[in-house]
Parts: sequence; C-alpha cells; structure tokens
Amino acid sequence: VLFRSVLNAFCTHRYQFLSYQSGIVIRTAVSSAIYEKSLILSPKGREGLTSGYVTNLVATDTQKLFEVMHDGHMIWSAPLAI
Repeated sequence: VLFRSVLNAFCTHRYQFLSYQSGIVIRTAVSSAIYEKSLILSPKGREGLTSGYVTNLVATDTQKLFEVMHDGHMIWSAPLAI
C-alpha cells in the first residue's frame, strides 16, 4: 500500500510537471505569434484593433490555452483512474 501511494505521488507530480511545461510552451508560442502579427499589420489592418483587444488576446485567451493543456488531459485520463 505504501509503495503504491509513493508511486502514485511520483506519477502525479510528473504528470503535473509535463502539463504545466507544455502549457507554458503553448502559451508562449501563441503570445509570440500574436505579438509578431500585431507588429507587422499595416495601419489599415489595425483599424479595428484596439490595444485592449490585443492585450486580451495575449493575457486572457492564452491563459485559457494554458489551462486546457493542464485540465484537458483529465478527459482521457479520468477513465483510467476509475
């Protein structure tokens, strides 16, 4: 029982580490892509964009991607835990 609990703790820690790491990579890549795209837009292309909209894309929406990377694995791994 003790060995199983210790093994479960190690596996859970590894899972969380890899989930956070992949979430950070995805969040950074998307933030960088949004920032680069906003820099190369022409003045005519920037007409409908406000700084608040771009900030929302970078902050809030990329945070949602980060959360999906962490919590999304629960969809396929939950049946295995049962």
